[in-house]
Amino acid sequence: MTFATHYNVGTVTVTAGSANVVGVGTFWVGNVEPGDILWVNGVSCRIQSIGSNTTLTLARNWPGATAAGAYYEAWAVLDAVGYQQKTKELLTKLASGNVDALAGLNPIADTFPFFTGPGTAALATVTAQARALLDDPTVASMLLTLGISAGVARLAPVVADCNSVMDSGWTVASDTTSNRPPGASYWFVFTLYWPNGSHAVQIAWGAFTTQQLSMKRYRNNDGSWTAWAAAGSTVVGTVSQTGGVPTGASMQRVSNANGEGIRLADGTQILWSYREATVITSTTTIANFWFFPAAFAATPTLSVTATRDWAGGTARAESMATKTSDDSNTGSNIWANSPTGVIQANDKFRMHAIALGRWF
Repeated sequence: MTFATHYNVGTVTVTAGSANVVGVGTFWVGNVEPGDILWVNGVSCRIQSIGSNTTLTLARNWPGATAAGAYYEAWAVLDAVGYQQKTKELLTKLASGNVDALAGLNPIADTFPFFTGPGTAALATVTAQARALLDDPTVASMLLTLGISAGVARLAPVVADCNSVMDSGWTVASDTTSNRPPGASYWFVFTLYWPNGSHAVQIAWGAFTTQQLSMKRYRNNDGSWTAWAAAGSTVVGTVSQTGGVPTGASMQRVSNANGEGIRLADGTQILWSYREATVITSTTTIANFWFFPAAFAATPTLSVTATRDWAGGTARAESMATKTSDDSNTGSNIWANSPTGVIQANDKFRMHAIALGRWF
């Protein structure tokens, strides 16, 4: 170690009876060392420590008079004296017991030392997996070592088969993934396993679709999975299905000029219509074709009632015999006959019809 003869950049303020010294325009770190001598106005004192470029502490309180903004010199001690000071500081630190605590350990393979308190230490085991993690240079490489994709959900892995997911976490089911949920080509799938690994649940959200699709299923103790089913669907909205599995709302209201009805998520569809007309020409039979307000998957079961009010005199409802023809999944021709005779002109005809079937 080689010391400069002295250092005198800037000015200092010393206070009588105080060990604290403040500099202005000084750069003491690296230029002044503990053990050097501070000289101000003919008075000198040994430096104990350097706090910063502008603060230092003397080994004893300043023996001279107070001086502000004064010229100074920091005299470098001889190398031997400096080494003695450094050696003394080192010995003081060694006497804390920390080195003795480390020296008292018996190193064995796959362990590292750590302090359990002041002057006490112990050994901890470092497994091969922990060493593989410690030598990773980045967080991304650490995540890969742990088997976690960087960004987790942002870079969730695409799986070949939803049934093969054996760990809790996020995955992506694509259009080529086996056993994925129906209704969309891509799904974000979250899998959560029971602590003992015997049971699990998968919840999936449809990706790149305007519909808010959510599906769920469960893994049984024997490793088999239940069928996908709608999870948390809207009660009233648009019903939908894929492969017979409901993927939309629980029910859907149907209403247009041809009638009204409801569609249920299980495939049931119930439609109804009230139709009213005035007979123009006397006849014995009235026919009226009902176009269903929504199509059925197959020809539905129909229930029809019809009445007429006689023209002229007191109006009263007369039940009429009904039948249907030309039935299809989109409509039916409804016939009404008067059991009492000819249906007169200006008689009012009323029909109530219900169709029951399935929409898928």
